[in-house]
Amino acid sequence: MKVVLHILLTLFFTNTVMAQINYDGPLVVYVKSFNTYLEKGKVDSKYFKSCEGKINYVKKRDPELAARMQSALDEARGSSNANATSTTPSDLNQGSRNTRSTSNTSDAVLQKTIDKNCRMFEDYLAKCKINAAECQRYYDRAKDKAIYVKSKDTQKGSAMLSRLEAVSNKWEKQAVGAADLKKRVYEMDQAFKYLDTNIPKGGYDSDNPDGAAERTEASVQLFKAKTDFILQNYSDLLEIAYTKIQSVDVGGRRGASMQFGDFTYSTYLLQFYNQTKSILGDSDNDFRNIESGLKDGGNSPEISYNQLISRIGFYESVSKLFPFEKGFKVAYNKYKTLEANSGGRSKARATMAASERKELEDRRMPKAVRQDPVLEAKVKEYFMYKKPEHWGAPLRITLNFANWNIHKHPLTGIPLYKRMNASIASKDNKTGKVHIRSIMMRSEYNGSGWEAAQGETLHPLGMEILPENVHK
Repeated sequence: MKVVLHILLTLFFTNTVMAQINYDGPLVVYVKSFNTYLEKGKVDSKYFKSCEGKINYVKKRDPELAARMQSALDEARGSSNANATSTTPSDLNQGSRNTRSTSNTSDAVLQKTIDKNCRMFEDYLAKCKINAAECQRYYDRAKDKAIYVKSKDTQKGSAMLSRLEAVSNKWEKQAVGAADLKKRVYEMDQAFKYLDTNIPKGGYDSDNPDGAAERTEASVQLFKAKTDFILQNYSDLLEIAYTKIQSVDVGGRRGASMQFGDFTYSTYLLQFYNQTKSILGDSDNDFRNIESGLKDGGNSPEISYNQLISRIGFYESVSKLFPFEKGFKVAYNKYKTLEANSGGRSKARATMAASERKELEDRRMPKAVRQDPVLEAKVKEYFMYKKPEHWGAPLRITLNFANWNIHKHPLTGIPLYKRMNASIASKDNKTGKVHIRSIMMRSEYNGSGWEAAQGETLHPLGMEILPENVHK
């Protein structure tokens, strides 16, 4: 009789006092739902799966509460397994034979539950290995299964946790590798940004031709150095970039996206590639202009030679960066041949010097188209007032307008002021050279007549003229 009473009490408390979580915090909705599924699990153990989902959610926000929920779930599972295999009053007459059968059934159910958790562990572990983006989620699920198995079978559960730890280490290394890849792509991208904004262009400085030549050479060498840096440090990334560049239409798409590893990157690499393709598209006209400039007069030969050196350095670099674009190599060879046939910088400067000498010999003062001694005196007075100390007195003054250029009010037509342009030649006492400069004179209208002319502007830059040509 005592045995029967003990069994009945066990069944009563098992079915009515199932462990539940008392909680009224911010996660109360999830805890109530957990308790509901826990109660339903007494009848059908499939609801315990829903309990696991609530635990996984709560774990990220309140690990301590999640641990309490897991303990309650483990206790409920044990009680459920016990119920499924316990001896009922109607079975009491089976005696000790039935007790042994019940024990065997309970062990079988427990083993079945362990096996199921092992299978789910293997499934989550496999997903964790192949899905880097979702690794953390599958890792947490696999760990829950391993912990449960360890609570029932220490040796097997410990082995599962060891395997999971190995996966965790590999996953962390993969995450570090991904971060390193992203950092390297960013660094390479910044190098291409420099190239895109510092393409050598060449130039000319009339006051310091040698300085312009040195700056041109320096810009080319720095551009080459940046190119070599990219090739030496990011050749593996360039291989990825080459397949992307050739598989998409990038024409005009500055700042387009390119995929590296598991992330998408907006890259200056594509922007620079677009820029180089644009320059290549205009290379025929550019080549003809440089070729012509090497033969022209003035400062064109020096400018053109600096541009030629810039183009050679540019196409040499981009043909290494983008070897699949044969047009870059063709352009490099074309400019290189032009440089070889040009005679070099010395010939460019000799051509320029001969042209400048010829222009100097042919240069004359602008023709005097108006004679006005009073106005010429005003021009001289203004010049002497404005000039630097080392400029000498005027050697000759010419008035360049036959008539004053009168400016009128746009609505009334009433005169406002008038202008007259004059040219003046003077000697520079520092250099001994003579230059022609321009002066603008202005006279205001006062309503009844014109006031005396006053100087308005004196252009400091002038053209050199031979002293013997001043009065020709």
